[in-house]
Amino acid sequence: GILMLGDPGISLYGQAVGPATHVFTCPASCSANTLNSSITVIRENLHMHQAGLTMSNNQIRDGQVIRSNAHVSYFDFGQQGGYAVQQEPFEIYPADSFQTTCQYLTDNTTFGISSQEEMCIAFLLYYPRQKRSLFGFEAPYLCGYDIPIPDCASDYERVTIESETELERTFGTSTCAATEGAPTSGGTLPVSGVVLVATFVVAVMPTLM
Repeated sequence: GILMLGDPGISLYGQAVGPATHVFTCPASCSANTLNSSITVIRENLHMHQAGLTMSNNQIRDGQVIRSNAHVSYFDFGQQGGYAVQQEPFEIYPADSFQTTCQYLTDNTTFGISSQEEMCIAFLLYYPRQKRSLFGFEAPYLCGYDIPIPDCASDYERVTIESETELERTFGTSTCAATEGAPTSGGTLPVSGVVLVATFVVAVMPTLM
């Protein structure tokens, strides 16, 4: 399955992206009410568009951040809109929560579906696939801002920033050893995050309305 975090339904459509920090907090109730046992994440991609500057996705357990390496200090939309986090597979347990953060400095771009607009979504490829029942329909495991699943509706905070010095930029080394012939920096999504979002909006969101 693919767990989407942040604003997967583009609920901020039409709103200016900045200059601001956008923080989406997925509550622990989402995984607690969806998972019966742990699931394994094998790939994580952070997705923004051309105006995106920094992005992160922290995993939280019992009020403590237990995984913070999903972070890109200089987002590059040239990588097909997706930054592949360098890390080993990890587990999500019931009652785990997430905090997804995106930062922008421009004030002439809005959130939307096209490449000229913006998104803030983390894609986590995991197994085994999870599902839940919602109004008699099968719903995927997702957690985002303003979605019609109360226990999986993320809290949202927007904080105005004044300059580049307020961007959450860090520097370091890869968290896992690179293999021969493999890229040592963020890779690309074989299937663009834009396609995933479009698929979600067209195929999934109507069943949740």
